[in-house]
Amino acid sequence: MGKREIRQVMILDAAEKVFEAVGFANAKMETVAGEAGMSKGSVYFYFQSKENLYMAITYRGMQKLNDLMYRCLAGHKENTGAAGVIGLLETYIDFAEDFPLYIEALLDYMAVNRSAASGPDGAKLTEAMRESIYYQKIQDIQNIPISLAVGEIERGWLDGSVKNKNKPELLFITAWATIVGYLKLTTASGKHRSTLHKIGRTEWKKYVLQLMKDQLEHP
Repeated sequence: MGKREIRQVMILDAAEKVFEAVGFANAKMETVAGEAGMSKGSVYFYFQSKENLYMAITYRGMQKLNDLMYRCLAGHKENTGAAGVIGLLETYIDFAEDFPLYIEALLDYMAVNRSAASGPDGAKLTEAMRESIYYQKIQDIQNIPISLAVGEIERGWLDGSVKNKNKPELLFITAWATIVGYLKLTTASGKHRSTLHKIGRTEWKKYVLQLMKDQLEHP
């Protein structure tokens, strides 16, 4: 890793600490610079705006999630396709628990970059975000989790572990939407959070995974 890459990693590490502590809206570039042990000018040299820096963190989170997804599938290659799908969903839930800043950034990205005929939400997508190379790079890898899940569902059809013949994308996105909805209720509530109705993560996680398992097994 060269000097430039090392300094970029230092800035990203510092920014994660600052954003997690005070939130993106309240974070200041000079605070990030101080945490990184360098000047504000140096931070702007590598990341031209706070939005670009946030997009870089979002991209980092997407890379981390995809890496965990691939690792999950490597561990399930001797298991059924259905087990692989459940493993991917569990990986996503655990990722959200272990990396709250990343999941918050990814949910923010999803809110801005809606998959609709009208394209990204222009009211939320700033020019700095649109020009960010990291915003563009995220779009290259954002659909990997769904592609992996579709592959596992199709493998499940072949090995007989998945009996539901609905579109694979429909099956997985329905489960993913359930997870995202729960995360939106809990993402700002701290590390050991519960819903308004006091449903703990462990109980909810077990229930959601069982629902998906039932869906896959239902003809």
